[in-house]
Amino acid sequence: MWAPTQTRRTIELNGVRRSGKRTPPTNGTNAEEEEVKRSSKPIVNWNLFTSLAGLWAVAGNINELCDWLVQHLQDSAKEAEDLRATKRRLSHETFEMTCQRRAVKAAGNYQIKSEFAKRCREAKMRREEQQ
Repeated sequence: MWAPTQTRRTIELNGVRRSGKRTPPTNGTNAEEEEVKRSSKPIVNWNLFTSLAGLWAVAGNINELCDWLVQHLQDSAKEAEDLRATKRRLSHETFEMTCQRRAVKAAGNYQIKSEFAKRCREAKMRREEQQ
């Protein structure tokens, strides 16, 4: 698994090396003393790793939401196209009766709903006979 790393190095700050050992202060004349020592052994900066992991999780959530939104918009567009095709296929009378039947069903009056259903079937049969 990838993790952010730093190269282990010793740096002199006010005569104290990173390892915690005191060294005598240098006057800057010896080039070897000023050279930064590096080790090939990597160390993990866990604070950086956890903050990056949090950002990756947020980015992943945003990607999932974006994908969901795109899919929802595509589905909605397809449903709208299907509704337009249904409107073209049905006669105006049949379509209006279907809408009224849905409204009556939502109101909970099933007796009137069955009457609308019967009238819709009759209108569809008349339309099929005309074609």
